[in-house]
Amino acid sequence: MLLFKNMTAALTQMKLTHLPRIDSSLLSLAASRFPTLVTLELSCVERLDEHCCWLCFEESSTCCAHSPIPGVYATVDSLLSDFLKVLKPLERLETLFLGIFLSDADVLARHLERCAAVIMASPRTGYYPAPPFGPNKCAVCCAEHGVATRTRELRVKAAIAAAIPSIQSVGFSSWFPLGQ
Repeated sequence: MLLFKNMTAALTQMKLTHLPRIDSSLLSLAASRFPTLVTLELSCVERLDEHCCWLCFEESSTCCAHSPIPGVYATVDSLLSDFLKVLKPLERLETLFLGIFLSDADVLARHLERCAAVIMASPRTGYYPAPPFGPNKCAVCCAEHGVATRTRELRVKAAIAAAIPSIQSVGFSSWFPLGQ
């Protein structure tokens, strides 16, 4: 990443948003270039456009790897293995936030096909009666995917915390955050 060449290696905090994807290559580059990072926050979910219309929401979902399982990583275990391997050099890392969804990519696809289609269908008026919303605001999606996704997120957070002794906080973007 050209941006990294002009930054000091002594950087302790990094926050990058609106990324097209977060993968082991990006994490490896950050870890090798900035070994003194204490806080690392990378995110790509800001690219999802929930502020315009359903069509923009759907289109924006194709422009980033917001849910890298199974498209980029076959399983959550392969994602975890790759991420832990490349984050190992960050011996001072205390806070890690990755703005990706650990739910499978088809959670959003199913939401758009099944749940949003009911709201989008408005051939008579030509407009959408409700603004777009994610699976987190859909009772059907929450019931179908919520518990399994939260369990997966907790398992990954615990594994990262166990593997990186300095870590104090691990977070991910989530369609189904705890307490929902």
